[in-house]
Amino acid sequence: MAKRQGIALVGGESLLGADVRDVFREKLADHRIRLVGSEQEAILTQEGGEPVVMTGLDGDTLAEAEVIVLAGLPESTAKALEMLGETLDAGDARPAIIDLSNSLESDPPAVYSVPHAAAIALGTFLRHLHSQIPVTRAVAQIFEPASERGRAGIDEMQTQTTQLLTFKGLEKAVFDEQATFNLLVRYGAEAKADLAAIEQRIGRQLADFLAASPQVPMPSSRLTHASVMHGCAISLWVEFPEAPLPATLVSAMKREHAAIDYRGPGLDPPTPVGMAGQDSIAVGAVEIDRNNPRAAWFWIVADNFRLRALNAATVAEAILEG
Repeated sequence: MAKRQGIALVGGESLLGADVRDVFREKLADHRIRLVGSEQEAILTQEGGEPVVMTGLDGDTLAEAEVIVLAGLPESTAKALEMLGETLDAGDARPAIIDLSNSLESDPPAVYSVPHAAAIALGTFLRHLHSQIPVTRAVAQIFEPASERGRAGIDEMQTQTTQLLTFKGLEKAVFDEQATFNLLVRYGAEAKADLAAIEQRIGRQLADFLAASPQVPMPSSRLTHASVMHGCAISLWVEFPEAPLPATLVSAMKREHAAIDYRGPGLDPPTPVGMAGQDSIAVGAVEIDRNNPRAAWFWIVADNFRLRALNAATVAEAILEG
């Protein structure tokens, strides 16, 4: 087999895939990036306002890549791996695989699974905070947007909004519940995804993330579907061994960290809308708990797809240049 080169991005037409395309063009400009659709037919799309042909899904394209990035639905991931297996000769090693579809967690170590944005944001923030002020306990309420369910989730939220305003029955194919103008700790029984399973996956991924810093306590967490289109938000409660002074918290947050944008007193707290397209994890509304002087609240927001795409780009760069 000829020397493998470049990156094959499968599912480039998905919402997540669009962010991966943008980030990879920025961060990996020296490497060839081949856009591959989730189906076998080629797709005409656009990038930077220009028409671009997205190659159909086929085994030869995947086998020629040094890195395969899976950014589509689990169904396209399964199809891609099946095609790749049929194309490779017996004994051939697979290209390195970066999975953003959340369907290969139990696969061999050759697969790099990119965690949920909430796991990345919580892990990054807690490790940074603990390095400044020891943390004893933490509780996180995670608010997940409709975009985590892909275009189908966004479309259903938009449709439900129109149906509610015109007093029509609600479409419920994705959420099996009223997802717009609402908060859900569980989807309906016939929903295509299971919030409880996603909540558990975030916990596993966060535990793996914090394994490199075992002194950082694993937070208790709960996942809620929020009636927003995009952006992951987290309300985080943290307890310390001693009551911290407000100035101590401000000083800890101001300690430079490349991935964290601290919004101190006098600045508006971050919002999902305001963080769209931003690389950082924003933290604001930092306040001492009124009922527990040893604890504080933190409001954390990130662009859910951009954050995952950046992590995927970091992994891809390490593979390609290593």
